[in-house]
Amino acid sequence: MTRTRLIYRGFMPNLLCCDVTLREMPNGDWVVFMLGGGWTEPLPENRLFLIRSTDRGATWGTPEALVDRTAVPTEVTVIGDTVTLYYLTHRGDFGDWKSWVTRSRDSGLSWSEAEPAPVLPERSAFRGVLRHSSGTLLLPYQYYPLPMTEEERLFREDVPLYRSPHVGYQNGVLRSRDGGATWEAGGSVSIDVGRWIWSELGVAELPDGSVSMLIRVDGSGVLYRAGSADAGASWTTPRPTDIPNPGSKIRLFNLPDGRIALVHNPNPSPGSMNRYPLSLWISDDGMKSWAWREDLVTFPGALSYPDGFIEADGRRLHLSFDYNRHDAIYVGVDLPDPAGGAP
Repeated sequence: MTRTRLIYRGFMPNLLCCDVTLREMPNGDWVVFMLGGGWTEPLPENRLFLIRSTDRGATWGTPEALVDRTAVPTEVTVIGDTVTLYYLTHRGDFGDWKSWVTRSRDSGLSWSEAEPAPVLPERSAFRGVLRHSSGTLLLPYQYYPLPMTEEERLFREDVPLYRSPHVGYQNGVLRSRDGGATWEAGGSVSIDVGRWIWSELGVAELPDGSVSMLIRVDGSGVLYRAGSADAGASWTTPRPTDIPNPGSKIRLFNLPDGRIALVHNPNPSPGSMNRYPLSLWISDDGMKSWAWREDLVTFPGALSYPDGFIEADGRRLHLSFDYNRHDAIYVGVDLPDPAGGAP
């Protein structure tokens, strides 16, 4: 069974609603972290908001601003009783891009003073943490290296980062062996397509313990894939897959029974308005094939940035996504049994 519900609707002059991330808090509340404020992105008015539900998504409260400056949420981890929020700040056009982390130990009711993000405190965004079977945490990232002289030129001439001809692209993981207390750099890959790309990624562990990375490559019509045989310490060269993608973020989940779930927009036509349908694919052979596929939401438009969590028993997936960058929508779906039958 699939259930959908409106979480939030934006209205002018604060129409924007995007980068929606749903998490279950240690106390059982559901919390959505989202980008809002202003009518579009990027703008100096953009802010990071939290919306809470105390009844498992039946009703939602009003947005609460968490950061009093231009800010974008990128990842939220819940490990034990600690909630860690990763976000970036910029001057309104992705110039002076800094990356930050803040923590809560009371289910998001209060937050620590922000600290620079580990290892990559500038021009980075973090996505979809994975707990590897070895016990190592893998925190995927996208990073944009830039020569200092070019960074200074962009700032001096008030040019956005994505307009620079000298920006690089890296995707990789940070690794933690102490539950996220400290992080170190793992391996990384780069894709040179001669233009700016929002190279968002997801990672999943395969049955043999290796790790697979799927990468958004705008304009290609497909996702790219790289692999790691050493829990993210090194990676193979990314290659195109046959998984359609219009240029949008995906989300990978390792299910408790060993299968892998992919939530994405399987549409090869480039452009944000081709981010439909929103679909769930499940692989039972380590991402060699996707035997079970279901379109969760089929109406046209931008069904963007799906993210969420799986219940502890592995039977239901809870997601949020943004619709046309002005609505936040919840969708919950019962997962099929491992034999491929109906939920």
